[in-house]
Amino acid sequence: MEDIRDFFKEQEEAFTIYVVEQRFVTGRGSDYFRSFKGKPNYIDTNTVIKKRISNILKVINKKIPNISEIVKICFSLNSKLGVIEVISLLSKLFSVNEHQAAGVEVIDPIIIQEGEILQKYVNQLIALHRCSILKPVIIVLLKDNNFKRAKDLLSKCPHNTNIKMIRNSGESEFYKVINCGADNLDDFLEAFSSQCFSTCSNTKRKILYNKEWAANSLVNLYVPTILYLRTNLIFRDKTLIKNELNQYIQVICNEKGDLEKDYKLLRSFECILKLFRVFCNDGGQKDINDALSLAQDLNNDILLAHVYRNSFFLNQFSFSQRLQLLDEAYDIFLKNKMEDHAIYCKNNKLVRQFDTNNVSVYDFLSLQEEAVHNVPGMVGMSHIYNNVGVSLLINGYPDGAIEHFNKGLDYAFRPERCIQKVALLTNRAIANSYCFNDVNINELKKIMNLIFDNKEMLNVPFLSSRYALNIIAVGFNQNHALGQELLYDYPVDQLIQNSFTNNILGSGQLLLQMSVLEKKFGGIKSFENCVPPKRILEAQGIRKDFIVKHTYNPCSFSTWF
Repeated sequence: MEDIRDFFKEQEEAFTIYVVEQRFVTGRGSDYFRSFKGKPNYIDTNTVIKKRISNILKVINKKIPNISEIVKICFSLNSKLGVIEVISLLSKLFSVNEHQAAGVEVIDPIIIQEGEILQKYVNQLIALHRCSILKPVIIVLLKDNNFKRAKDLLSKCPHNTNIKMIRNSGESEFYKVINCGADNLDDFLEAFSSQCFSTCSNTKRKILYNKEWAANSLVNLYVPTILYLRTNLIFRDKTLIKNELNQYIQVICNEKGDLEKDYKLLRSFECILKLFRVFCNDGGQKDINDALSLAQDLNNDILLAHVYRNSFFLNQFSFSQRLQLLDEAYDIFLKNKMEDHAIYCKNNKLVRQFDTNNVSVYDFLSLQEEAVHNVPGMVGMSHIYNNVGVSLLINGYPDGAIEHFNKGLDYAFRPERCIQKVALLTNRAIANSYCFNDVNINELKKIMNLIFDNKEMLNVPFLSSRYALNIIAVGFNQNHALGQELLYDYPVDQLIQNSFTNNILGSGQLLLQMSVLEKKFGGIKSFENCVPPKRILEAQGIRKDFIVKHTYNPCSFSTWF
């Protein structure tokens, strides 16, 4: 007997939504679909799908702000909140992170019977599962045989979602969703409330700035665009919105406000937007100092916590003071039910251990446990697992490190997480080399291709150059000729030079690793073309010792956003 499940297997390679025509539902797949009727897998009414979405959001929102509630309050014309409360609520809204469906509410497969279900609920449910670590099969049963109409039905799904449309004959068509964004401001806010961030990021700017809709409210006038920028920073290559962000910061800075409350609102907008730009530029002394000054003047704890999370960009503080600021941010975020941000603060504190003489594996494992249990839907888990893996590797536990790098890769399968993915692949290659396991040359070249063929990767050369140099190191440690071959095939020297020119972050680590490789293997002429920057951030602590001893510089991540 034919196994109908064979039609629904692309999910191993990519996030795919399956659409079957009505002839397939009543014909080839009738027994299969009938077996799920009456079970939680089968969704056939608005009531059922709304309950499913609500249950997922309950798990996600357990220890993070309820986006939908905040949107309702902030955009209510009858809101009687004071300006301090409004700024705090908006600060939560501006720092929303993407979260995935997680826990017992993730059911596999999910079968959605079209007919009594509104399009928006179908798209909301799909968006919540887009990054799910469990990757459930989602099948939409059409009420007819019209695939053209099916494309319209799924047009507000995350942009570039793969659709496989299956006929009863067994023939199939493949399609990628082209999400053109929300059609109006109300739909935009509903999409944001439901974590349909792809719809938000693809919404046309002219829709967001509507003076008539704003009704003399600064919140209504300016906040939708800030939310749009936020979703673009979540979903897209951050370098692509620099110009838009710069322009909008100028708009906000030029707007002074006639009333004191309006002035305070505008300054809170300026504060968060300048933090956005720090993330975009991977630094910016003036912006981070401006943000700190604004948060202090407004005396707003949440804004201050967001600045403190970026404390290692604040040069006026000592190392110990920056750690203390991260502790303060952690406490503020916990107090305000923003536990995802609290975890990222603790992560930013822990990664500083790599620059000291002691790295506690137990601290990193404890953070991982906190993240898994308290914020199960956190998409940034790839960072957490990566950093646990690095702590294990540096402490001489390579097998545990490889296990954690593999777990991290499960969270880094989406295109917008390519930077995390390549870091994890690179670190895994380092760990295998550390164990004297030969890494297949094709795997090494695959990683190098991922680096040099991806524009987003090349836009952050201070990171991608470290990945590339580590792969070169794996090559040399395996076989001198292999190292030379990789250097010949890829413009690593140019990438390193771009790193020195673009950002001094990691410059000392790069120079030290290049020196160690030259000393150990000799004759690496490519390195002779690299001119170091005038200012160098020297490699320190255990990280420095590991480079000198093993030639490797495992990549760890602070989480600034």
